[in-house]
Amino acid sequence: MTDVTKQTAIALLNAAYNAKANSLAIYILTAEPYIAPGQESLLAFVSNIAKSDTELAEKLCQAITSLGGMAFQTTPDPFFAELNYLSIDYLANLLRTRMQAELQSFEAAASEVSGFLEAEEALSLLCSTTKKLLG
Repeated sequence: MTDVTKQTAIALLNAAYNAKANSLAIYILTAEPYIAPGQESLLAFVSNIAKSDTELAEKLCQAITSLGGMAFQTTPDPFFAELNYLSIDYLANLLRTRMQAELQSFEAAASEVSGFLEAEEALSLLCSTTKKLLG
């Protein structure tokens, strides 16, 4: 573990906040994916993740403000614009892959915020929730 400053903890929380506030799952729900018969469960899977991402973004925002910081939302990944009208099975697999990569980033951030309880708790919740959603 490294000795981290409050500003570094806030920056790590802001990065996680943006991953959730601008999540792929939230975007997929607005991208009008093609849902073949029998794939409705994939849409429910994505909807569940989008709901969780919204809730986690709020918790991360609270952790940021409790440390005296301000949550700054960036623009979504420009890659998302290429995902309109694609099939839900492709998008759900892409979402799983992205969540696995994000989990590694969240775990790395969680290991760096020792000493800031709010950040530790928020990132721990983020990691455990992501693992649960990935099954």
